[in-house]
Amino acid sequence: MNSVKIQLPTEISYWGSTATESMVERILDNLEILIKNEFHQYNIVFERTPTPTGDGIFCDEEDVRQDIIYWIQNNWAAAL
Repeated sequence: MNSVKIQLPTEISYWGSTATESMVERILDNLEILIKNEFHQYNIVFERTPTPTGDGIFCDEEDVRQDIIYWIQNNWAAAL
């Protein structure tokens, strides 16, 4: 099974000027669930960090990495 590391931004300002710490926690919890449900075939490890490195997706298979990036770009708002 392919292993994927996904960094999620914890910096409150990343999520908007009205975001609070508890809102960010809820959003990240929801986002993790959505991603795990969509990519259940992979071993996904989440890392919460103030500022992700690059696009924040690390995987040995570029096509898998690109699929996850594309999916997050198009579906992250569902976690709000």
